[in-house]
Amino acid sequence: MPDKAEVFFDEGVLDFADVDEIVLDVGEEALAEALAHRHRRMIVFQGDEGKAEAAGVVTAGAADVLFDVRDRPISVLYVTDSLKEDTYARERYEEFRRVLEGFAEEANFEYELEALTFGGSKRALGTTWDLMVIDLSYDLDPDAIGRLVETVRGGGLVIFQTPPFDRWRNMWTAFHKSLVTPPYTLDHVGKRFNRRFIRKLKEHDGIWIVDTDEWTAEPEPSEDVDLEVEVKRRERPDLDPPDDAVVPEELYRMCATEDQFRALIRFEELLESNGKTALILTADRGRGKSALLGIAVAGAGVTTDVYDVVVTASEPENVAVLFEFLLEALRELGVEYDVERDDKGNIVYVETDDFVVEYERPSEASEIECDLMVVDEAASIHVPILERILDNNDKVVYSSTIHGYEGAGRGFSVRFLQNVRKRRDVRLIEFKMHEPIRYDPDDPIERWLFDTLLLDAEPADLDEEDLKCVKEMRVEFEKPDLRYWFEDPEGEEELRQFIGIYVMAHYRNRPSDVMVLADAPHHEAYALKTETGKIVTALQVAREGTIPRDVITKMRRGYRPPGNVIPDLMVQHHDALDFPRMKGLRIVRIATHPDIIRHGLGSRALKELAKIAKKKDYDWIGTGFGANEELTRFWLRNGFVPVHISPNRNPVSGEYSVAVIRPISEEAEEIINRANFEFRIKLADWLGETHRDLEPEVARLLFEPMSSLRYRPTLTEGQLRRLKKYADMVHTYEIAADAVRELAKAYFLDTEDRPELSEEEELLLITKCLQRWKWADVADFLGEEVPDLMRSLRDLVGLLYEEYKEDLQRSAAVEGIRKAVERLADKGLTGTVIVEVEEGEPKEVIIRREERLEL
Repeated sequence: MPDKAEVFFDEGVLDFADVDEIVLDVGEEALAEALAHRHRRMIVFQGDEGKAEAAGVVTAGAADVLFDVRDRPISVLYVTDSLKEDTYARERYEEFRRVLEGFAEEANFEYELEALTFGGSKRALGTTWDLMVIDLSYDLDPDAIGRLVETVRGGGLVIFQTPPFDRWRNMWTAFHKSLVTPPYTLDHVGKRFNRRFIRKLKEHDGIWIVDTDEWTAEPEPSEDVDLEVEVKRRERPDLDPPDDAVVPEELYRMCATEDQFRALIRFEELLESNGKTALILTADRGRGKSALLGIAVAGAGVTTDVYDVVVTASEPENVAVLFEFLLEALRELGVEYDVERDDKGNIVYVETDDFVVEYERPSEASEIECDLMVVDEAASIHVPILERILDNNDKVVYSSTIHGYEGAGRGFSVRFLQNVRKRRDVRLIEFKMHEPIRYDPDDPIERWLFDTLLLDAEPADLDEEDLKCVKEMRVEFEKPDLRYWFEDPEGEEELRQFIGIYVMAHYRNRPSDVMVLADAPHHEAYALKTETGKIVTALQVAREGTIPRDVITKMRRGYRPPGNVIPDLMVQHHDALDFPRMKGLRIVRIATHPDIIRHGLGSRALKELAKIAKKKDYDWIGTGFGANEELTRFWLRNGFVPVHISPNRNPVSGEYSVAVIRPISEEAEEIINRANFEFRIKLADWLGETHRDLEPEVARLLFEPMSSLRYRPTLTEGQLRRLKKYADMVHTYEIAADAVRELAKAYFLDTEDRPELSEEEELLLITKCLQRWKWADVADFLGEEVPDLMRSLRDLVGLLYEEYKEDLQRSAAVEGIRKAVERLADKGLTGTVIVEVEEGEPKEVIIRREERLEL
């Protein structure tokens, strides 16, 4: 391959398109800079006419040059909102392809063209492209842009096709249309994200904007561009593996950067360690972590006693690169293998004669013990699962993105990593990778991408005065002006502080979350700020409810109005048809600056939000969250009432989702209290089946009485007798378990004058009686001996029996009457039922038969 390139676009390419020569000038300058620095450059064609052909001209000219430089077919990716026939998007694609194909035949260069829609953009993850064209004429999908731009290699171009900026500033995209929720219309949707996106295109270096209606460029291409440039290439690290290396030398030679080489050495430290060891690999996106892991796993399997390797990530697509390089490494070593794929074509299992590698979802992986556990994109997995994985395995690799299109890495670093560093039973090996794989450092397009999508947003740095404000609670609750945040450069700092808190606090974030905040008509932001002006708590809410009656009727039949999560839940699970017409706020996210958590700021923010809700005549505030003990306690402490729990655990977080609502109006309070009562009744039964694995501490909190509704226990005469005999040490627990379960339900569901039990006693009732755990499992959980727990439960049942004795006897009497009436009815008789009661208990039922009366 030549060391120099003549970056000259053959003017013959213009024969295939009706565009101005300025397109060639911009394309030549952009490609020359890209090749000279091993960076990317971007060209934006904005206009109504000619942009698809202009994109084809630049792509064809660049492919012609790159074919000589790289001596192989040039890879081109075209991405648009739709590829269906008879659409404008397909028409633009065909115009682009016509120019590219025509010039390729004339100039005799080879290329490989693939087309994707934004919806299929995940397929591009792990791939690398020389040239990319993204058609933004109709849609602006932040998540897709975040994924796609990073897959272009240094020396290549990213080309956007957009509407004229003047129109784009005020245009609704397809993404915007997805934000419409009743009772709002498209007219209510904002365009702030578009305007910020356009402003960022103009602010950053390495980007040319060409107006295809006027054929002008900004900046104008230079007249003195040197068309012969030194082509900067990546040099593989010229390093020798350690003398005592375990991993084969061939795999060290596969490393594309020195960082990958050094990371492989740290991986060997993990393999050779004794006891529980965790290797933490962190980097920004595109640094080759996943590729390195695939190479490392191959090395471990063929040279050590590692046999079973489990790979986990939130989705199988996230480990596609890992498996790709695992197979490449095995081929490099001459190792034969078998592969299994899922129904989407993702590799999920690789087997060789020496070892196996299988993919598992995080919640399943957290229960597995294996020789080597590899957690890729750990930032997108909930912290409790990450911790369980380490508890169950001695050798674990955690790979985490710090900044990237998911923007989730800092939460992993702040929350999980700090916890691991405190553990004395874990040897921690940390390595951060800096060098990009596809392009050289300081790439201007990476800077543009991170800035535009706020991938590198971080909370404010807090000084002593800020911390003093927090300690003294000198904070103000404000509703920011989103137009100022997104459209005024001076609002940039506050926006970054706000989003930065989410990046650090939440285990999963996407660029589209920013666009929703900017433009969704029903979303609002609130912030708790110190007197010094720093944002310390970020709160995003969605207005829900006020749904018309005709829509409510459809909801009862299963219709789910978009953007109304809480009203939909209340109709589907509680048939509360009056609830959707009420006005409410759903808390989408709430997070506090990680340096000052547990200072009461979250509770203060909720208190202030409730004041605003009451002042504006809202009826309720609600939210949903992954239920753990800490979060459940937080929401209940702030007056939120549980009304629903999901039947299945979230496959990523491993937690059950709980919906809670805080009533504001009296009408809402009545409905919510009834819903809570029904929820607790269902939960008492679900704990014995679908929620047997729910954390007992969480179940105990969810049973906290929130209403004054009574629950009357119901036992038959036979159940009552067995219950008494169990309390009197005649029967074993197993004989009376059904009756004891009803007694336990009475305790957790009743709200009047119930006896005071300790936390351990309540957990004993939950685990043994409601969740029906084995005695040994209950003993392990409570840290007690089984015989002691058996005695404790018998004493506890005796106490509860005395407390609910009158209700239990009454229920048995009623049951006796019901059976007597049934016997009469079965014989076709009418009669009088007499119940003799002694000391509150039914002793005898007498039936005086009478002749049947014909009506």
